[in-house]
Amino acid sequence: MIGTEDYAVKCHSGATRMQSELSAAFDLVAPKGNWKNPIDTELKGPVNVELIADAVIHFTGSVPVFRTRGKTTFVKAAGYYLTIGA
Repeated sequence: MIGTEDYAVKCHSGATRMQSELSAAFDLVAPKGNWKNPIDTELKGPVNVELIADAVIHFTGSVPVFRTRGKTTFVKAAGYYLTIGA
């Protein structure tokens, strides 16, 4: 049996990513308490924007917006609930 971490997912960027890679990236920005809520996160240091965008789109269906100030990247997205109209 194949574990979920072994599934490859075709992303909006055209790249194929492993489920575990997307999960790890999404964990960086997912709202604490309920991952389906809107995303409003600050990340310090270098950030793989393309990977995080693929992860947010994959898990929530919403498209993130990135803004960088110095070494901080701000990530905002509607999240799962707002994207599906819940």
